[in-house]
Amino acid sequence: MDEASWEETSMSRLGGTIAVLLVAPMVLTGSLHATDLRSNSCDSYLRETPPKFRIAQQDRNESRRAVILQISLAPRDITQDKLLTLNCSLGRTYAKNQALVVWMFDDYRAAKRYNPQGEGNDNKTALAFRAIYGFIREDNDQSLTWWPIRGNDESTVKIKLGSPPPVPSP
Repeated sequence: MDEASWEETSMSRLGGTIAVLLVAPMVLTGSLHATDLRSNSCDSYLRETPPKFRIAQQDRNESRRAVILQISLAPRDITQDKLLTLNCSLGRTYAKNQALVVWMFDDYRAAKRYNPQGEGNDNKTALAFRAIYGFIREDNDQSLTWWPIRGNDESTVKIKLGSPPPVPSP
């Protein structure tokens, strides 16, 4: 794939992912009565050790300073504290960016194959999607949305984490 095609594909995927990140929580909140809204702070998780994970896909848009990750972690690590520890750590790691979106799965193959726009995802791949974390500096917001019960959309937990992590000094 030449650089122009890669840029076009990356921009399309980035635009779709950011749209999903911005719209999905509103749709879920409006359509699911069991959505649990919480707030927290990454400060509580600074000293914790994040769980191990594998990056299945990584897209970076240098001009927009945005990163999209699709990662997998062990099913036993799909807990609120471990997800918050991991994502707050990833937020600090990618803090120089304007936007970060992390799609989390409990299966590496699913993380590798998943299409955030929904096209071509089989049931097994869709069921492996367990959480999404992101920050967007322009909106001064970061949050984690996760599903404690695999495949149960009514178990949605959305956690507002306040402002994005500070940009590191050069």
